[in-house]
Amino acid sequence: MADRVLDLADDFLTARGVPDDVEWARTAAARLVLEDVRPDLARRALTAAREQVAATGESPADLFGEPVEWVREQREDGEPVTEPPRATPARELAMASLLGAAWIAVLILVVSLLQREWRQTYTWPLLLAPLLLATAGQLVRAVYERVGRARSQRAAVVAAGLVLVPAAVVLALFFLGTRDAVVVEASSLWLLVSAAVHVALCVLLARLWPAPAPRTAVAEPGDAAWFAELGATLRQRGDMTDRRVEQILAETRAHAQDAGTPVAAEFGPAAEYAARFPADEPVAARRRAWFFSALSVVPAALLVGYTLEEGWRWGSPHLSALLWLLLAGGTAVASWRQVLRAR
Repeated sequence: MADRVLDLADDFLTARGVPDDVEWARTAAARLVLEDVRPDLARRALTAAREQVAATGESPADLFGEPVEWVREQREDGEPVTEPPRATPARELAMASLLGAAWIAVLILVVSLLQREWRQTYTWPLLLAPLLLATAGQLVRAVYERVGRARSQRAAVVAAGLVLVPAAVVLALFFLGTRDAVVVEASSLWLLVSAAVHVALCVLLARLWPAPAPRTAVAEPGDAAWFAELGATLRQRGDMTDRRVEQILAETRAHAQDAGTPVAAEFGPAAEYAARFPADEPVAARRRAWFFSALSVVPAALLVGYTLEEGWRWGSPHLSALLWLLLAGGTAVASWRQVLRAR
């Protein structure tokens, strides 16, 4: 699907015969793909742009401006071109857990090599930690998404915390209780085998567990179901406050009452109607900043505790906590700078 969208960029050469038009179109096509634009609507938008270039004889830059801005305007001013957000299916959560486990295994290997530990004492915590940590993260994600769609951002954060705390306690008790259970001593490079196994399991799962079929649209959903879908879609976007979502719902209800027609007939599908409202970028940036700030607290606390107990040393677990802190803290700082710029 993505290849077909990108291939349309080459057709811009037939519009005016100017290679620069193709470069513009390639940038726009790549942006459409990166923003998960529906392939059919992406192709339609690019085809219409090429036809307009051919009809006017002007460059796409003169007609539409920068390609990134043009892609953004497709959502704000015209037919929504992005897929409406949905709750992540269980299949994708399982696959993300396996891929996450592979990444964690690679990170453990990197830390080991930085410490020049060429051999590992493989205990049950070391063997199972990648999959358990990745699965716990996807479980929290699933709870956050589903509660957020049904209730509010605040309720989603509380529910995710109520799942995260006991999950962290259970994992900690398991790791502490089995840390001395040695399975085998072998080369650290076996961690690459662990990562490869998780990737292979992900591929196998993708083949054995078919993707869910696209939902068929209900011809005329009732008003209650329509408003429930609208609220869920707006909340899951993550770029609006709960107050703004409630304001949109109240205004839409008022318009529907004035029109005196079924809300689905008046505004169309709820998910597409939700896409008409522009994103509040400061809200999205602020939420990212708070998330990574909270994520930085754990490695910071661990690093302080390790240093006070044992002093500083360039080894595990000090180095692992430091790398975690640098990744999460660096992302938090970048997110807070984006918040300040948005203001």
